[in-house]
Amino acid sequence: MKKLIFILIVLAGVILYTRQSGVAEPVELPAEQPQPQQQAPVFGRTWTAKDGRTIEGEYISATKDAVTVRRADGTTVTIPFSLLAESDVSWVGRQPKPVVVTQEDINNIVQRFPRPPSLSSGEVTNELKQLHDKYLSMVKFIRPGTIPANLKMIRNKIDADIKVLTEIAATRHGDGSGRRRSGQSKSAENSILSARRSLSWLQGLSSYLKAFDPLAEPK
Repeated sequence: MKKLIFILIVLAGVILYTRQSGVAEPVELPAEQPQPQQQAPVFGRTWTAKDGRTIEGEYISATKDAVTVRRADGTTVTIPFSLLAESDVSWVGRQPKPVVVTQEDINNIVQRFPRPPSLSSGEVTNELKQLHDKYLSMVKFIRPGTIPANLKMIRNKIDADIKVLTEIAATRHGDGSGRRRSGQSKSAENSILSARRSLSWLQGLSSYLKAFDPLAEPK
């Protein structure tokens, strides 16, 4: 009996010592999960040659014989369709075709150039005719590769002419309408009325130029 009591006391001492010493019970850690392998980002798309070689590049343009792509470093590469996999050739064929602006497209708009308005007598003043001829020559000079630059130049000149003509058109003459009274200069009347008609014509010219805008937009 004494022996049993002694064993119980020893066990109790061991348990008490273990708790006081801060020894934690073993904890089972979760198994480490494998990390997915990261792939380098693809620039544009992957182009595959018939022999299996590949190249990463952004689609730029295509002709009937080849496709041009731009690589991540900025360099461009032209790949003949004869060397390219059929799947890539088919992909290029499904892309929207760029709109090609021709001189004929421009000439069709030039033919609709607005005519200068005439005065009540049915005649066009020299100032208005010169204004008409000046802008017509500018419009006739437009070429497929120069549309944005030419439109900007023409519109800047329109703004400048409007500023000058506005001052002339605001001149009071005769009865205040710009028309002369008996014994006053006909040329003075024409200058004011011509300026007013020129302003109206320039506004029509600005609207007319909008017909070129679809041709100037990048495709």
